[in-house]
Amino acid sequence: MSGVRGLSRLLSARRWPRRSFTGTRVFMFGIVERISAQYPVVDHEFDAVVVGALRAAFGLSEAEFDTACVTKLFPTRSHTVAAQVGINAALGNMEGDNWRWHFYDTVKVSDWLGDQDAIHYVTEQAPTAMVEVMGGSRTEDGKIYQRAFGRQSLKFGKGGQAHRCCCVADRTGHSILHTSYGRVRQDTYRSLSSPLCIITWTAFPPATRGR
Repeated sequence: MSGVRGLSRLLSARRWPRRSFTGTRVFMFGIVERISAQYPVVDHEFDAVVVGALRAAFGLSEAEFDTACVTKLFPTRSHTVAAQVGINAALGNMEGDNWRWHFYDTVKVSDWLGDQDAIHYVTEQAPTAMVEVMGGSRTEDGKIYQRAFGRQSLKFGKGGQAHRCCCVADRTGHSILHTSYGRVRQDTYRSLSSPLCIITWTAFPPATRGR
């Protein structure tokens, strides 16, 4: 993967047009031309730059790529926090479960129009993914809490309602995002917020090497 140069050169004092045409609309805006004299310009180089998708940035870092994750908001304010209900995964913490039953339910509810290869992969890998990112509600014996939700069933629709939805009360997305961001802080990756560009980026050096 080739190197990707950081976009901080956008802060240079280059002259930009004061008028932009897009179809039938005209946008007027002002330009600050002395900005480079006030703010130092620093170039950064990475193997990969990810826009959003914090977990994707983790994956690249774990594969030993020097990675940056860029977002317009502070990471813990991303839209993931709005997810409330939960995520289905055949963990079997409340009763016996099997990813094949989850696969069957997902294909059925898609009216057999879903990509079955993709559904196969997602339902088979969901338990591992949930153990990684779910830091929320637990049962009395410390397992991830799961509740009945939607049309999830056991034994290919013949075993009754499945308790398959992993959740953290009504703030599942909030918990997942904070768990992931806490992992960034734990590994002491560097981060930078720029009010000027309204951009936040977090760098993921290949620090997992040897773990």
